[in-house]
Amino acid sequence: MKRYTNITKEKIQHLLFSKTVEEAAEICGVSISNFRRRMKEYGIPNSVYIQSANTRKLRSEAMKLAHAKDPTLSIRQTKAIRELGILRKGKSNIEFYGVEKAKFISKQNSLGHLGYKHTKETRAKFSQQRRGRILSPEHRILLSKRRKDGFASGRLKLSPKAGFGKGGFRKDIGHYVRSSYEHVFALWLIHQGLYYKYEPQVFTLNINNEVTTFTPDFWVDGYWFEIKNPYNITLSSFQEKLKEFKLQYPDEVIFIIVGDSTWNNPEAINVTISNLPELAELIVLLKQVVCIKD
Repeated sequence: MKRYTNITKEKIQHLLFSKTVEEAAEICGVSISNFRRRMKEYGIPNSVYIQSANTRKLRSEAMKLAHAKDPTLSIRQTKAIRELGILRKGKSNIEFYGVEKAKFISKQNSLGHLGYKHTKETRAKFSQQRRGRILSPEHRILLSKRRKDGFASGRLKLSPKAGFGKGGFRKDIGHYVRSSYEHVFALWLIHQGLYYKYEPQVFTLNINNEVTTFTPDFWVDGYWFEIKNPYNITLSSFQEKLKEFKLQYPDEVIFIIVGDSTWNNPEAINVTISNLPELAELIVLLKQVVCIKD
């Protein structure tokens, strides 16, 4: 085995690129404590610890054994988690723990999953656990609000693989939208001088004895506008929601507008609007009566 007699900074960095601290110390022929001391002298941070799948398995087995020996362990753990949840209700990590500890917790949570992927069996278990789970309307509204706040602040980033329309926070309109079509339509409303609200209300629907929600995209002076692309307008799930929305909320007026590839700028929407006579008349009326932004 090759041993280094002169342990330089470059050699330590080279070894830690592919070896653990323990393995690197053995190669250099020094104790782990001496190796770590040399790392500290050179200002080299400790490498990130990635728990192996075997270690995870051993920990899991140890936990199962501990629960088998002490039947009260699960009850005590559940009680502690419930009590902590009551204390934390409505508070973020920063509000509850303070800035420094919240940052530490967030970092540890990220490191805990680094380099690890769930097996197909584990993913199947998660899927089975969630199957049939129904969230309350209040919980759905809360989750939706937190996601919007997260996108608006930049804390959450939408995956480039998500959805069809490249949603995200847009600086030119000052809020998050779910698709590029919605973005262009918001710009068009601004250019028309029409004041709007984006997704200001969540409607609860009862479909086949199951509770779900429907959130129209834009509100303009009592009228709702839902922006769709040529694909999702055909989805049976959306068609059913739209049908039930009109039945269960007969006093609400909603217009469905389908975007297309010509929507590369706000003015292109004029052509789409002109092909919908009823909507075109409404826009003219709204421009006359809705408060115009200065």
